[in-house]
Amino acid sequence: VGAGLDELRQVARRQIIFFFEPAMNRQFWLWDYFPQALTMASDAEAPGVADIRARLKVRSVTTVPVPADCTDGFAGANWRRPEAYLEASVREAISSIAQLPPEVAARGAERLASDLASGTWDTRYGALRALPEIDLGYRLVAAG
Repeated sequence: VGAGLDELRQVARRQIIFFFEPAMNRQFWLWDYFPQALTMASDAEAPGVADIRARLKVRSVTTVPVPADCTDGFAGANWRRPEAYLEASVREAISSIAQLPPEVAARGAERLASDLASGTWDTRYGALRALPEIDLGYRLVAAG
């Protein structure tokens, strides 16, 4: 990552980076059901804003909230629609979950299905259903 940021600094006068701030990982409810995903190198070793600041002249860091009606397939897209994560195709489109052994991903989906059926998910996280957007750690850095 460091070498890549150094190269970016050398070849581009201005740099724009869209990334996920790993310090926010544990704040998203999805990882309560798929905690093993956070141990994957792609998540555990992901660079944060401090790493970027160490290599680039950061001018600004902007929070990019995820709207409630987001239709993309990234991990946080369905934050307000937990039922979507029960679909195998949705989980397979999320790199950190897709890298898990299939039985581990299936167990996480089964726990989520059980909590949705029992109302446990709504007791814990139901207030999210009323929010228009949420900060899940996505950031836009302008540097150079």
